[in-house]
Amino acid sequence: MPPPVISYSQVYFAVFCSPCKDQRCSIAVMIVRQRYVLGIALWSVVCIGLCAGASAVDCSETECGPRVSKCMLLKACNCSITRENILNNSCTCCTECIQCLDKQYTQCCSCFGLCNPDKEAPRMNSYVDKFDQDEEDLIVFDKVAAVNKLGTTYRFPVLQEHQADLREGKEIKKLRDVKGGTNCTVVYLDKCISHEQCSRQCLILGASMLRWFHTGCCECIGHTCLPYGSNTPRCKYCTDFDDDVPSLRQTEL
Repeated sequence: MPPPVISYSQVYFAVFCSPCKDQRCSIAVMIVRQRYVLGIALWSVVCIGLCAGASAVDCSETECGPRVSKCMLLKACNCSITRENILNNSCTCCTECIQCLDKQYTQCCSCFGLCNPDKEAPRMNSYVDKFDQDEEDLIVFDKVAAVNKLGTTYRFPVLQEHQADLREGKEIKKLRDVKGGTNCTVVYLDKCISHEQCSRQCLILGASMLRWFHTGCCECIGHTCLPYGSNTPRCKYCTDFDDDVPSLRQTEL
């Protein structure tokens, strides 16, 4: 005669209400109790880490707790992420960590030291602006653009947006200094955002410049670009133009 089947309700009742009366139930209870204790311990470690980080940087336990927990469990950010390691390009898990943070990168990157959320974006009186970024921030921008989960990454020849100047023979020092084959990398954020939000998002991403369009489209511009990236808005949800422009190569990751 086969042994009786132990239901989840029996195990739950046994764990939290009363002891079991047979061996199979006792074993199940022991396993559940061990996993329960392990789960509590893991969450405690995560919460302590988040709280400790929040005292130094803007890492919200409410917004980032689940995502940070997932990345810790997957060991996606399991290396020494420091400004020095980023600068020396010796951060072995930075790319994987950026991928794991996914669309919550700008909200939670500070939890692992990938960005500095305390930076204050300058007030802008125009649709374009430049940032004074540290070299390690520029490196992080390239990594974010490569595994972009925040919008769309575009790469195009740097001189592409300045063909008119070249045809007119304008003596622009920056144009003369550009090496042939150099590409410009820009990141278009998916959602429509305000001018101020665009400034903050691009600043956190490590962009050197930004361009904000009247449609709410935000373009974060990399350090290899000439001012100011591409003059065409290409945000996924903030566009009213024909997206079929052959001169611009799209890279969607």
